[in-house]
Amino acid sequence: MELDLEMSYKQYLLSGCLQLLNLMGYSDSSIECSNKATRAPDTNTTIRVLDTVALALTTRKPGEVFAVALDTRGGLTLVLGKNDDVTADDDRAARDFFKLISDSEATQTCDVLSFLFSRCAANIAERIMKLNQAVNEFSCCLNDFLRTHYFFLPSLEDEFPLSLDYRKSKYGGEQISSVQMLRDLLEGIPDINEGFNLWDLSETPGLLAVYSELVLACQILRRSRILCQLCKSTDPWPRTQAEKLRRCLAMACHYQDGLSELIKHVKGLFPDGVKYRWAGDIEGTGETTVNLGGDYSDTVRQTLGDSLLDDALATLCFKFPWMARKWHKRCSVTTRLHAEIRVLLDLSNPVHGLDHSEQQPIGCSKWSCLCCALWILAYNEEYGTNWLTSGSHGKVYAAWALPGRGKVDEHVLTEMQVRLAHALQHFPTNQRLPDAERSESEDAEEKLSDGAAKVR
Repeated sequence: MELDLEMSYKQYLLSGCLQLLNLMGYSDSSIECSNKATRAPDTNTTIRVLDTVALALTTRKPGEVFAVALDTRGGLTLVLGKNDDVTADDDRAARDFFKLISDSEATQTCDVLSFLFSRCAANIAERIMKLNQAVNEFSCCLNDFLRTHYFFLPSLEDEFPLSLDYRKSKYGGEQISSVQMLRDLLEGIPDINEGFNLWDLSETPGLLAVYSELVLACQILRRSRILCQLCKSTDPWPRTQAEKLRRCLAMACHYQDGLSELIKHVKGLFPDGVKYRWAGDIEGTGETTVNLGGDYSDTVRQTLGDSLLDDALATLCFKFPWMARKWHKRCSVTTRLHAEIRVLLDLSNPVHGLDHSEQQPIGCSKWSCLCCALWILAYNEEYGTNWLTSGSHGKVYAAWALPGRGKVDEHVLTEMQVRLAHALQHFPTNQRLPDAERSESEDAEEKLSDGAAKVR
């Protein structure tokens, strides 16, 4: 796509900053969180439902992130957006999914799970594998946690709320300790996961029963007092392990946990069936193919100026000895408008078409990147709107396209340049980062061919 010279230059500057930050493994921990505490109660319910819809459409193909919002103008309609081109298969999946959850007989999650096990099999399998890893890491540290960070209460119900039926089924009348139940859960979850055929989920014997068993165990462990307390610990070591485990437990449960609420909510909003449409084309964005050049010196020069260039390049070369090779392999970047921004702009045209006195939630299949989070905040301030997503993971991606909204775009570009300048001047000069310590986002992007949309 041809851009005007000003937009083309801004996108070049931004993509260069983002590429270098990504290669350095940068993320903004201050924005890496959920915004649940600031949401209105109605917004909290709606955004959970919208997140579930977006997640249900995701197959885990590269570049595939979905977003969903409600259009209340002239009747209620769901507006869907995607990071990449919408395919006929995407539209067919959306149509089939909405038909399923609108069906008058669809009252239980099992009515919809078969669709999800087909459409979202790769995503579900990945979540199960990540859960196994988190459980194993937490289990390895459990003795230290119990010795130095935690004391059990006498009551099993206090330690494991809402677990009575589970305990009766598993233990009968046997008296067990809280420590034993915790260890049984940590050992039992990987045992359950062995029942899945992760290469082909549909080949799992008794798939629905196995998944339901996993969800029940995850729910009990996720609600446990020990996990809640360790997530609040002032010691970063147990807190990090506990937060990772709780996050993976929630992700493994999400497909079933969110469905009951989704079905109920959708039937209330759309008694005659779900009306939906895909977000339209957005004009004036930075969607294009950017050539970043054969090395990263121009990006460093644009950020720091000539006076600091040599020192910064020498330090980069020492700490990231593989940087030049990675940069050269990914010097061509195809930028795409992220799904939540696409939906926001579709619904903000005209900008006064919606009532912005209320929070306007956008559901996403993944948390927003740093650029999306900063852009939405700046957009709200500039236009008096109240858009929000569930939260941000604080990571950056070189393929993030400028949405084409003047001051708001400038704000994000400036923020990224400031962050890159700070990173270049303040990372330790005596520590070398080997190739094995690349960020997950870099590994994921490298799997895509040059010119593909390298997005979340």
